[in-house]
Amino acid sequence: MFFLLFFTTILVVVFASLTHIYQSAFNYHLGDDVKTLVIGNSHPQCAINDSLFGHCRNLSRAGEPFFYAQFKLEKLLKDNPQINQIVLEISDKEFKHQMEDWIFRPAVVENAVKAYWAYWPLWFHFDMFSNVGVDYFKFLLLGQKKYFLSLIQMDVSFFESLSWGGYRDSNVKIDLKKKNTFHSEFETQSDSLFYPMRGNLMALEHIQALTHSNHCRLSFIRCPVHESLHDSYERDYQNLIIEKMKIPVIDFRNLKLADDCFADEEHLNSHGATLFTGQLKDTILKLNKRQ
Repeated sequence: MFFLLFFTTILVVVFASLTHIYQSAFNYHLGDDVKTLVIGNSHPQCAINDSLFGHCRNLSRAGEPFFYAQFKLEKLLKDNPQINQIVLEISDKEFKHQMEDWIFRPAVVENAVKAYWAYWPLWFHFDMFSNVGVDYFKFLLLGQKKYFLSLIQMDVSFFESLSWGGYRDSNVKIDLKKKNTFHSEFETQSDSLFYPMRGNLMALEHIQALTHSNHCRLSFIRCPVHESLHDSYERDYQNLIIEKMKIPVIDFRNLKLADDCFADEEHLNSHGATLFTGQLKDTILKLNKRQ
């Protein structure tokens, strides 16, 4: 028993020491000119072309829930004190019970661990292990290997290699005969309004606290979807949370765009992103003038 306790203590100390080294070694400064940061899933990743939006960086990442994005944002704000505005995608999917299954899927966990493990507090690692099981150690070792190799090689492209997100260009045009299975997966089951996905809700509260402590404006955004989905999106969780948190919403969900602006029912292609980014830029500028 004593040996087991001693061995566990040594492991925790070594792990904490490595975490501190990696946190100190890598700086994710985005540039002094970057004032606005976009965070979210594949919707803003495909919809907001930050090369057309001055002083903005889009680090949205496909399939990434608030549960993981909160720690990415914490690190980015620490290394970029010049950022004064966060634009965050919000949708009902983030708070459905099905999202809990999505968060702990092996592929989603592996991608998150490889990118962010060094910026997770110890309690979060224990929480991950309790939900994922022994496979979590495998993912963690792969993540540590990636960080270690980049550290000894002083890899200047390390930030990009971690895939922390970025605008995704697409020249695909929508095929209205093809069903969006990801949307279907989240709309097939009903949820109780009284039991939203707790992990994402707590993460959102953490994100709000982060923006407040770093003196950043926080705005929610709803990106455009194809008109075939305009009436099918539930907003029950969104409206309750928005009302509670009193965060301004930039709502383009039902923005009417031509079919050739979409890659599929939920995502813009490059043509649509060009049109939408211009409108979003003007809207944010007007919003900031009123605040």
